[in-house]
Amino acid sequence: MKRKARLSFLSLFLALLLSACAQPAYPVVSLRASPQPTPTLTSPQTQTPIRIAIAAILSPRTTYRVYKNLAAYLEKRLGEPVEVIQPATYAETNELLRTRQVDLGFICTGPYIQGHQEFGLELLAIPEINGERTYR
Repeated sequence: MKRKARLSFLSLFLALLLSACAQPAYPVVSLRASPQPTPTLTSPQTQTPIRIAIAAILSPRTTYRVYKNLAAYLEKRLGEPVEVIQPATYAETNELLRTRQVDLGFICTGPYIQGHQEFGLELLAIPEINGERTYR
């Protein structure tokens, strides 16, 4: 009887354990997927685009939504196509800058300092908020 009870308990325990390891019922969203900018009608497709890397600060969708207006402005102002690249990490952004696979990038302080020390990354502009160039 004890053996049968132990076997039943073990079977129940394994069933619960295996069901806990099942795939989650909620949807899984990949943060690596990012919307691609759509080519504009005013941009000749024969020109090499100005490539801008935007560091992973927000979600890919939010980042694209926020920076697409800047890309459109630069495209119109410069008369050249602009392509927004969204690397998954700051390290990937710095690598794109180091290897000159992008023309410019938006990064924060830490990756800038590291890039400056490792490969001479140059600062083009910094944000000024409420008259301050520092943040807390």
